[in-house]
Amino acid sequence: MASEKKKIAVIGAGFLGLASLVSLEEEGGFDPVCFEKTDKPGGTWCYREETENGIGSIMPTTIINISKEMGALSTFPPKKESNNFMRHQEFYDYIMDYAKSRDVLQYIRYNMEVLKVKRSDDYEKTGKWTVTVKNRLSGETSTDAYDGVLVCVGHINRPKMPSYPGQDLFKGKIMHTHSLKGVEPYKDKTVVVVGMGCSGLDAAVETSNVAKQVSTKI
Repeated sequence: MASEKKKIAVIGAGFLGLASLVSLEEEGGFDPVCFEKTDKPGGTWCYREETENGIGSIMPTTIINISKEMGALSTFPPKKESNNFMRHQEFYDYIMDYAKSRDVLQYIRYNMEVLKVKRSDDYEKTGKWTVTVKNRLSGETSTDAYDGVLVCVGHINRPKMPSYPGQDLFKGKIMHTHSLKGVEPYKDKTVVVVGMGCSGLDAAVETSNVAKQVSTKI
């Protein structure tokens, strides 16, 4: 007699969430459901003009910072004609091709925000977890039990904004790269980019095309 499939909750339908769904499908014996906060899969790599706290964001010209060979899935190589360092739309298409080829998009429930994950009351006996989700369209909440939970939301969905003494006296605009969707507002302006990570460097390069002067600070 076949054993009952394990119910698995996957939080987030980005690159990691989709890869997790594929792994569960290939392993067999699992009944996955993926909760995606937005209306589309792809996570950070799904470009959006609007920005929202809790949802990953990229710039219009973002490129992956590792080569396609180093960043590719071992069982699904990118197309030969793809750029070695793929632009965000190329990488998004690659992720979607992968998910579609394994038929895992069927497991995604869109516009579902996970509010709480905790051990079930009978955890010591069953090992189950309870997951509470909210439908962002209707506002309705529901709770269900799962045999396992995979948290695949990444770490760049909420901007970390430092504050500095005297910042409140500054009359110009202060923003996080999470909200940088175009550089025209910085035309002929003097810009200071704080931080030399990937996003900081991208922002410096982008704004330098139109700004009067761009300085970077570590």
